[in-house]
Amino acid sequence: RIRHAGVINAVIDIDRNGTIDYLYAGDVHGNFYRFDLCRADLESTTQEDESASDWYGGGLRQCKYGAGISGQWRVTKIFSVRSSLGSVQPALSKPIVVAHPSGVGVIVIFATGRYSNRSDITDTALQSIYGLWDRFSDSVIPKSALVKQKYTAVCESLVSGGSEVDDSRICARTLSSNPVNYAIPTDDSDGILGWYNELAVTAEGDPTTIEHPGERAIRNIQLRGGLAFVNSVLPRQGADTCSSVTGGFALAFCPVTGGLQCQEEGIFDLNNDGLFDQLAGDGTNRILAAYGFGSATPSDSAFLGERRFTQTSDGTLDAVLTNTKRTIRTGRMSWRRIN
Repeated sequence: RIRHAGVINAVIDIDRNGTIDYLYAGDVHGNFYRFDLCRADLESTTQEDESASDWYGGGLRQCKYGAGISGQWRVTKIFSVRSSLGSVQPALSKPIVVAHPSGVGVIVIFATGRYSNRSDITDTALQSIYGLWDRFSDSVIPKSALVKQKYTAVCESLVSGGSEVDDSRICARTLSSNPVNYAIPTDDSDGILGWYNELAVTAEGDPTTIEHPGERAIRNIQLRGGLAFVNSVLPRQGADTCSSVTGGFALAFCPVTGGLQCQEEGIFDLNNDGLFDQLAGDGTNRILAAYGFGSATPSDSAFLGERRFTQTSDGTLDAVLTNTKRTIRTGRMSWRRIN
């Protein structure tokens, strides 16, 4: 029985006929589910009367339709959401879905954490972002089949247009690009079935201290220009939860791998010079994959063109140009008047 479920928002019309075939949701107990409304695994019905309540159409390996298929819908748990410490992670955020490069199945992306109860305000439990390759099988995806990605705190000058910007030192984050070579499970291996990123970013120069314990990416995940974006929030520190400092980060990553393999240039233009910034250091320029909102908590963001707008708790409107310009034109290309 599913209890305390999160938001069901990842819906798929796999055969593009205008009806929902699959959807996804998690719950507060660390379970993540697929709801199968397609039932492509069923054989064709033997009921010949299309007006009968138990009739449904569609052949083998095709999504079924008709009044009788609703009684055949199925819920499957596909993942147990646990941190590397073994603790349950509530999966209540709105998932998103992208196509898998192989054309088989989909990649379901979601983040963990909660910010709705009073105790959540100061909770420092470890939370994560996940990308799961769902091949529509009945098997639970083991965490051992996921590749770990990692944000790293870096305090360096901005590099814009190949040159270091004067007086631009900033504390931001880079992101790993560990290979995610997807592979189906075998008798000898769990395969590679996705990725995860634990938001336990250590302080620069101190790998033993987590910079912001309890960080959680609870805002809506957005897809734009081949990248995924999400805002995280930080728990309040100290006994006085009304006046203590909070905050959050704008996080970016490639949806297929959770790293930055899909991005060769900068993502954010933080100094408003029209160029996308990287971070100096170690003799190389590094892509800036996340930046902070200071002591203000971010809300959900919205895009207008390539600019990302975020309202924060101190009343500030953060507006940052992103490297998400589409290379394929969409929408109305031209028009003419028809008399």
